[in-house]
Amino acid sequence: MRHLAAARSGFSLLEVVLASAIFLVALVGLTQLLSVSSRQAIESQRMNRAAQLLQSKLSEVAAGVEPLISTSEAAFEDEPDWVWSMTVEPESEPSLYRVKVTVTFSPEPSSSWSATQLVLDPAQRGGIESPSSGSSSTTSSQGGP
Repeated sequence: MRHLAAARSGFSLLEVVLASAIFLVALVGLTQLLSVSSRQAIESQRMNRAAQLLQSKLSEVAAGVEPLISTSEAAFEDEPDWVWSMTVEPESEPSLYRVKVTVTFSPEPSSSWSATQLVLDPAQRGGIESPSSGSSSTTSSQGGP
C-alpha cells in the first residue's frame, strides 16, 4: 500500500504566473503615473518661470527702464530659451497705456504666456524734487570801513 503523498507546501505554477501578471500591470501603471507627473512638474516649472519673467518685464516698463514701444521677439539677456514681445496701446486718458507682454519658451513655440497691465508713462510722472518758486532772492552784503 502506498501512502498518499504528503501535501507539499509552496505555490503552484498558476499562482506564480497570476502574481507576476498582477505585478507587471501595477508596474506599468506606476511607470505611466511617473511619466505624467514628471511632465506636469516640468510644465509647472516653466509656468512659474514665465510668471517671473512677465512680472519682471512689466516692472521694467512701469519703472521706465524699458521704453513704451511695441517690441516683437526680443531675447532675455539671462534666459536664452525665452523670448518676449510687447504691444503698447494708448488709453483714453493721457499718458496711460495698456501694455501686453508675452513670453515664449522658444524650444516649444506653442508654450507662451501673456499678461496685460495699465501703465502710466514714466516720462510724464512727477519727480521728488521740490517745486521751484517764481521769485528768487539774492542777498548782498555791504561792508563798511
